[in-house]
Amino acid sequence: LGKLCKLLKVPVVTLICHGHHVNSPFWNLHDRGVKPTEAIMTLQFTAEELKTATPDEINERLVEAFRYDDYSWQKEKGIRVTYEKRAEGLHKVLYQCPHCGAEYRMASQGTALFCRACGKRWQYTELGELRAETGETEFPHIPDWYEWERGNVRAEVEGKPRFTYMEQK
Repeated sequence: LGKLCKLLKVPVVTLICHGHHVNSPFWNLHDRGVKPTEAIMTLQFTAEELKTATPDEINERLVEAFRYDDYSWQKEKGIRVTYEKRAEGLHKVLYQCPHCGAEYRMASQGTALFCRACGKRWQYTELGELRAETGETEFPHIPDWYEWERGNVRAEVEGKPRFTYMEQK
C-alpha cells in the first residue's frame, strides 16, 4: 500500500467509521438502532509528504490509523444497546472458554454467553462488556478474549501448550 501511495502522488486519508460493528456485528446481523454512529476522516499524508516518506513508513502509519475498537468507542460514548438478543451468536467468535479451556462448547442466548462444558456464564451488558454471573470475569472486554484465543491458536501452531485464562495469570 505504501508503494501505491507513492506511485499515485495524491493525499492519503483514512475514514474510520465507529458504531457499525456495535450496531450490527457479523455474528448477529440484527440492526440494533445504535445512534449516533460517527465517521472520522484524517489526513495521513499530503502529496508533498509522500515524496520523502518510505513505503514502510507509509504502511506503518496506515496500519496504526486503521486500528480501532468499537467496544471501547461504545463505552466511551455511553451508548447502550438494549436489544434483548444482543449476545446471540457471540459464541461464534468467543468459542473457547477461558474458565475451563473447552473449545467449541460455548453457546449464547438472549444476553448470556455460556460454556456447555463447565457451566460458567457471562452477561453481555448494554455497554458492550461481559460480566461473569459468578466468580471472576476473565475478559470484560470482548477483543481481549478474542486476542487470548488467537494467542492460544498461535501457541498450538508453534507446538507450545495452551492454557486456560487462570493458568496464564
